[in-house]
Amino acid sequence: MIRLFRGSSVAALMGALSISFVGSTSAQIPEETAALAAAQAWVKAVTTRDVDAQMKLLPPTMFAKDAERDRAKQMRLHDNERAVIKNAKFTMFGLGPPMPSIKVGKALVVVIPYKAVVDSSEGKMQTDSSLIAVALDGGGHWNVFDGSGHGARSLKTIIPGYTTGLNVPVVRSMVLKTE
Repeated sequence: MIRLFRGSSVAALMGALSISFVGSTSAQIPEETAALAAAQAWVKAVTTRDVDAQMKLLPPTMFAKDAERDRAKQMRLHDNERAVIKNAKFTMFGLGPPMPSIKVGKALVVVIPYKAVVDSSEGKMQTDSSLIAVALDGGGHWNVFDGSGHGARSLKTIIPGYTTGLNVPVVRSMVLKTE
């Protein structure tokens, strides 16, 4: 399920794979709305295992060399193969309301929390993390990447001029009990 959620009730987030919104997004500022649209494209690319779409959504500053980009693509393809072998499927991928945008040099950055549940032959795993949407040109074109594992050092590379101030929540993963 791809869902925009409010609050932290996991039970309210479960269901079939679909796109839905809880609450109105009309109160959001245009940057947050554009960032959320890019995040939804990311969720679709991840849940459908579309590596080419994922690579297109990543910021160009994420990789210093084309060889690094190619290696990252190969790793994503390998992860997809492992997921197929383990019969892993997203049973839920919910986006939370975007946090207020911040300006970093010419770039706009928006953090969007998410909850994802993957069901596989090994059990169910829930991950609570965030996507980071960045418009390096100030809002015309948005890129998205998973904020899991990114700290100030890597964010400085991806977002030119970044120093501090981006509240990226700590990643939480937990095994869910199955019945």
